[in-house]
Amino acid sequence: MLADAGLAGAVLAPLADAILLGGGGSLAEAVKSLREGSMGRAVLAGADEAAQDQVVAAVSDALAPYVTAEGVRIGTGAWLVTARRP
Repeated sequence: MLADAGLAGAVLAPLADAILLGGGGSLAEAVKSLREGSMGRAVLAGADEAAQDQVVAAVSDALAPYVTAEGVRIGTGAWLVTARRP
């Protein structure tokens, strides 16, 4: 695909790190940040209050194992792709 675009020397490098959700606060603050962010609003749009409460409780339960002294820290991953135009 990159060669078809005229690029060469493609290199793929895995990136892995951990991020703090909600800026490093408590579990409740991290869940609130997710709920009130654009993705949370989109996911919950149109759901009744009971369904929203169930989703928020499930997210809170899922994130609980990742609570640290610094806040809620979860792993992330991505691929960095570089190439050059010859």
